[in-house]
Amino acid sequence: MTRMACVLLLASIPSTASAETQPAPEVLTLERALALARDNNRSIRNATLQVERSENSVGAAKARRWPSLDLQVLGGKTIAPVRFTFPAGSFGSFPATGPIPAEETVLEAPSAPSAFVNATLAQPLTQLHKINLGVKLNELSREIDREKLRDERAAVTNEVKSLYYALLQTESALAAAEEQVGTYRELARVIGEHVSREAALAADRLDAQAGLAAAEYKALALRNALATRKEQMNDLLGRELTLDFALAPVPDASLEEADLAAAVTHALEHRPDLAQARLQVDQADADRRLKKADSIPDLSLALTYFTFANVDLMPRNVAQVGLQLKWQPLDWGRRGKELAEKTLQLEQARNAAHEAEERVRIDVASRQRKLREARLLLEANRLARDSAREKLRVVSEKHKQEAALLRDVLSAQAALGDAEAQYQQALVGLWMAKADLEKAIGEEQ
Repeated sequence: MTRMACVLLLASIPSTASAETQPAPEVLTLERALALARDNNRSIRNATLQVERSENSVGAAKARRWPSLDLQVLGGKTIAPVRFTFPAGSFGSFPATGPIPAEETVLEAPSAPSAFVNATLAQPLTQLHKINLGVKLNELSREIDREKLRDERAAVTNEVKSLYYALLQTESALAAAEEQVGTYRELARVIGEHVSREAALAADRLDAQAGLAAAEYKALALRNALATRKEQMNDLLGRELTLDFALAPVPDASLEEADLAAAVTHALEHRPDLAQARLQVDQADADRRLKKADSIPDLSLALTYFTFANVDLMPRNVAQVGLQLKWQPLDWGRRGKELAEKTLQLEQARNAAHEAEERVRIDVASRQRKLREARLLLEANRLARDSAREKLRVVSEKHKQEAALLRDVLSAQAALGDAEAQYQQALVGLWMAKADLEKAIGEEQ
């Protein structure tokens, strides 16, 4: 064994060991990808957190039904002495005692640190109507956020499916491109031998080399696209971008035909964006009723207590229970204008809900048409693949009988690779069309 051979043998040992110890990439099935996205996708997480925020808003609105306690404390020092002047007879004049007081009397408290405490415990009465409308508004907002969460889940599910199918398509196209690279290399080698024997023209060799360069470029572009799409998939699943994985093949698409009327009915009942539009109508109506209730005076059952500290001339403790009324009778037409604005907002919401229903009908019908087109395209590409396969078989038989050139066999192999790639692309396109239709009718899985 020569020295150079020994060096090459030793250099190959670490790479072989490294290849043996390197773990195989994870096989990521479509079902596994969807489960990971539902658990880890950041957009879904944010939508879930928004629902939790809405739950807290509902609880805060319900708490307004209970009595409220307002506490006001003022502590400090009077700037000037507190002085009360009582003229003679200010408390009356009686035959037995004469005027009380008999002469003008001045009572004065010196400037000193003091405090004033005022506490009011009020139970809403007429405000309960407005509070209940506020609770309903918050509950409707919570329901809208829940529908947004469903919408986000459906969008992420559709995005994961589309990206998974695109990855399968890219892998299939890459395999076909790599096969074409091998075919063009062999073709360039054969033509090169023919040129050296003057059995072919130099232009034929240049054509083969140009085809090889184009095939190598296409394969490189597909490798880069595959790497980028894997990073996008990891981002959708909430994982490290550099995590490698392999794909599991999907079964052949089912050719069951969905009834358009049934699909539209299902979409009208389950589409989250349409549910949001309908809830926004209820929300606008509740908001209008809440604004209308602003004209109702605020009447509460109130217990008020106040006390003065370190002020001898004032009563120490005063408590009062009764009804507390707050009302603004003069608003210069403000409430009427605001109510009119809320009424117009309600009409807008109704128009938007009707428009959303029409968009759902159009979307479902369009997606179903796209699915039919994808099915026909798949069948056409299947026939083209079978035709290319048969042509390769015929050319191979002729080559065995020396009735066809090797270049013809290689060209037929390249054509079959293109036909197989187009078939796989059409198959993935059919799955994408099915995924789009499922999202259009409101399916989340």
